[in-house]
This record gives sequence, C-alpha cells and structure tokens, in this order.
Amino acid sequence: MKSNIVFSSENMGWITPEKILSRVGEIDCDPCTWEDNPTNARVFYTIKEDGLIQPWSLTGKNFINPPYGHFQIAWIKKTIAESLRGAESELLIPAKTETKVWQDWVFPTANAICFIRARLSFIDPATRKPRKAPAPFPSAQVYYGKDVDSFRARFSDIGTIVTTRWTTTKH
Repeated sequence: MKSNIVFSSENMGWITPEKILSRVGEIDCDPCTWEDNPTNARVFYTIKEDGLIQPWSLTGKNFINPPYGHFQIAWIKKTIAESLRGAESELLIPAKTETKVWQDWVFPTANAICFIRARLSFIDPATRKPRKAPAPFPSAQVYYGKDVDSFRARFSDIGTIVTTRWTTTKH
C-alpha cells in the first residue's frame, strides 16, 4: 500500500501554489508548465514542446517548477546554463540540501535562496485544487539573477533568504 505519492516518480508534476506565484510576479517564460498555462507566462512550454531544448527569456523572468524525481537535475542544469547567458530565473525545488544536486549544482551557482518556512500545498493538476496534505519535504525558491534585493523583498516574509558567493561575483 502506498501512503503518499506526492512528488514520487509516479506523479512528478504539480501546479505551483498561489503563495509562490504571487511573489514571483510577472513571468516571461515558464518552460515546464501545463497546457492551460496556470502561471500566465507570456511564453510557455509544455511537456510536448520540451522546455529543456527551447530558448528561455533573456529579457524577462523565467519561472521553473520542474518535474520532481530524476528529471530535476536536467532542469537545474538548464537554469544554470541560461543564467550564464544572462537570464533571470527562479526555480522552485525541494530543499533537500544534503543531496548531490544541492551540493554540486545549487549552492555553487545560485545568487540567492529562500528556504520556505512551511511545507507547500501544491495544486493537483487533475482537480485544480490544493492537495489535502502538504508536500512531504520542505521547498526552496532558488534565484539566479542580478536583483537579489528584489528577490529578498518578495520572499523574506515566507522564509529565510540566503545569498551565495555568486551574489558578489560575475558569472
């Protein structure tokens, strides 16, 4: 018997809660969304268009709530690659800071991170309603860009903001 398949490999896609979207603000590109574009991004890609191979915005904000599971690293690497081209991106991922993904990819490259205080209740894509139970892990909003002060102002009320060495160096 399975007690909880939230974010397991059986169900990797969940819609971002309004608590996060309202803080992100206007989204120029959402490279991994649903067909009805729940983030209201100007440009969006579904699984059919494969946002990993599509161009992301270099003039506006990219928002990424990637499928969880083993696919997540590909989205993190793509976000890093786009940031090196000058893109501003925000990435919502599980805050599993002990993992290789965080140690080798997130911490060394992000400009700022918000460790969200409470566990998020994501939206079920089938019902379009919040899940009854919150995610079984903490979440973090990871920022790649130059405007760390704006990121801090938008997210400091829901979590602790940490800046990284990349904040003071050009990459």
